[in-house]
Amino acid sequence: MGMQNPTPPPVAEVTAAEVTADAVPESASVLDTINNAIDSVVNVPVFGVPLLVLWLAVAGLVFTIWMRFVNLTAFGHAVAVVLGRHDKSGGASVHGDVSHAQALWTALSGTLGLGNIAGVVIAISVGGPGATFWMVLCGFFGMTLKFTECALGQMYRVTASDGRISGGPMHYLPAGLAERGLPGLGKVLGMVFAVVCIFSSFGAGNLFQVTQATAVLREVFPAMEGTRWALGLGFAVVVGAVTLGGLKSIASVAGRVVPGMCALYLVIVVVILATNAEKVPGALASIWDGALNADSVYGGFIGVLVAGMTRATFSNEAGTGSAAIAHAAATTDEPIRGGIVALLEPFLDTVVVCTMTATMILVLDPGSSTDPGVIAAMEAREGATALLILAGEQQPWSRMALVLAITSFALSTVLTWSYYGERCVRHVVGERFCAPYRIVFVGVVFAGALVEASSAQRFADMAFLSLAFPNVLGLYLLAPIVRRRLDEYRASQRETSGSNVGHERP
Repeated sequence: MGMQNPTPPPVAEVTAAEVTADAVPESASVLDTINNAIDSVVNVPVFGVPLLVLWLAVAGLVFTIWMRFVNLTAFGHAVAVVLGRHDKSGGASVHGDVSHAQALWTALSGTLGLGNIAGVVIAISVGGPGATFWMVLCGFFGMTLKFTECALGQMYRVTASDGRISGGPMHYLPAGLAERGLPGLGKVLGMVFAVVCIFSSFGAGNLFQVTQATAVLREVFPAMEGTRWALGLGFAVVVGAVTLGGLKSIASVAGRVVPGMCALYLVIVVVILATNAEKVPGALASIWDGALNADSVYGGFIGVLVAGMTRATFSNEAGTGSAAIAHAAATTDEPIRGGIVALLEPFLDTVVVCTMTATMILVLDPGSSTDPGVIAAMEAREGATALLILAGEQQPWSRMALVLAITSFALSTVLTWSYYGERCVRHVVGERFCAPYRIVFVGVVFAGALVEASSAQRFADMAFLSLAFPNVLGLYLLAPIVRRRLDEYRASQRETSGSNVGHERP
């Protein structure tokens, strides 16, 4: 079924707008109306590239140079911190609700999920194999963006009225820019971010996850097709029960579920690649060839670039500021250390997992499949379902394993985004509206089982990617603060070690 050198789809016919705005059903829904409104802003073409994609691409490159490639030089130190080698026991000056490792897994639970499975299938179906190259490159430069925003999240975090730590762009944008003499701009950017994040929690963190997960369940258990409401109710009950416990409850679930499900998913990928080892070189070659040698050079290249970068941002969230909300709650007295831990996220979920997923997809080659289920799933943008069918044909045991991993990833992402949204609701309108938000959020979980995947994916893309506008603008203005603190941290680490910085230090 697979080919030695998978043939990419005709990416030259794909326009920039088509990459992030999939075909809209004739009967336009409320979601489609919202999608069109947002699309008219974020997809304004600049040199043929959507404004938002160009905005993130330039930011990733600039910040990586500005922070002197901290994504490479501090990598070993980040691993050491996650392993607990730099933890401090107790101390009144060390604040936080969760450990560095828990913060990492919580943030990863919001990124290491269906964006790395369904999102990769969508990227390749739209932009061809070459989209994978741009996903990986975006993940590499996104590591520095993630470091910067999460360090700021720690610097300007506050203790909320409920006694919990609260941080993220809605805090560091107004507080940080006030220090820079721009209080008005900071308040506006912080409020815009919070409002967009609330909408995004319903899209990227809710609808997209539930529609993909329920589509997979209906594929494996066809009887559920007529009882979508029951699937929605089941998801809603679980989400409602866990979110009542707040961040500590979510972090506890994420810390237990995400590592195990990630390991299970990677086992499936490795087994399929091993059984198709002769096709792997051709798949990898098609990624490189497709990245730089797309048909109709300019038009094809732009289509591949946009597909890759859009799905990469959806995968690792770098530049959107969302993960800074989770990392702000980490127990530490050193904000830079929290940022350094955060840079591991884009590496794990995009550079590692997305590359492995893409290689597996190219080996399975859904584009040449004649299976009606695969064809229907690809047309409906149900990438996880297409992958489930293809993997199950080669390794029957993988069907149930993938169902378990996909539903767990979806639930962990939904739980994490419920926390992100609630923190933003608290910032915008106060604590009294948090309970109504939870009720609406759980209601959207239920509705997600009834919504078609194509509309949900488009809404998720539009709302989620829009977070980068206020956040990245603020990052440019606050970067000198982060760079100074990074230099101070490096100096303190050298003094502590009494030698030159080694592989374990930034």
